[in-house]
Amino acid sequence: MVDLVVQDKQDGTGFDATLTNPVGSALLYLASFGGDLRSMVFSTVAATPVTATIDVAATVGAYFVYAMDDDGATPVQVFRVTDSSLGLHADCLNAVRDFIMGLALGSYPANGDAHKRHKLPKRTIKEFGQPPHGVHYWMLPERRTQSDNVRQRVTYPIEVVLIKQNDGSNLLDVEWTKSRELIGRSFTACPLPAVPDVHTVEVVPGAVYADRALQLNMDLQSMTFLCMTEQISVFM
Repeated sequence: MVDLVVQDKQDGTGFDATLTNPVGSALLYLASFGGDLRSMVFSTVAATPVTATIDVAATVGAYFVYAMDDDGATPVQVFRVTDSSLGLHADCLNAVRDFIMGLALGSYPANGDAHKRHKLPKRTIKEFGQPPHGVHYWMLPERRTQSDNVRQRVTYPIEVVLIKQNDGSNLLDVEWTKSRELIGRSFTACPLPAVPDVHTVEVVPGAVYADRALQLNMDLQSMTFLCMTEQISVFM
């Protein structure tokens, strides 16, 4: 019997189906999930008499697929065609980082290595060397609100923390607050163009000078970016 392996291309165009060692001619059948398993309709999307990897065009969504040759049919597989290899939350993380770096702000380092992405805010000062100066980005838990029976508003929060050594100085740095102002004004007019699913980015101010960091002769400020999307619910 033919063996079937399905691989999402993760770019929104479809998937690759690899059919191995067919007996006779193998046919590939595909059905999109339409909300009712009893009414789904399979259609033939490819045929091959030999081992082959077939590029199948399909829009983003959930699908059922199986193959059949002269020896019978493979089990039905369930999979999704996606348009991102990372997922929206990680896309938002990267896009916020890229956007802030592109603003070339006075208080922020220009070196991309000083803009670090993390799972959790751990060891956040030591990673910038001496004297420390850098920015940390991490994801906070997403928020889901049901809009109606098929849609959800999903918000992906990204926290951003800027750290800089101050050598115990209490002198005012005007760039420190000017950068925050420019970030807030920029995101109001231009939510992340690299993530078209995001329609609004709300900038929530955090600490201007965090107390704990001042005890370590560090200046630390934070902001949270709420990346908002509207998503269609999909059964998997």
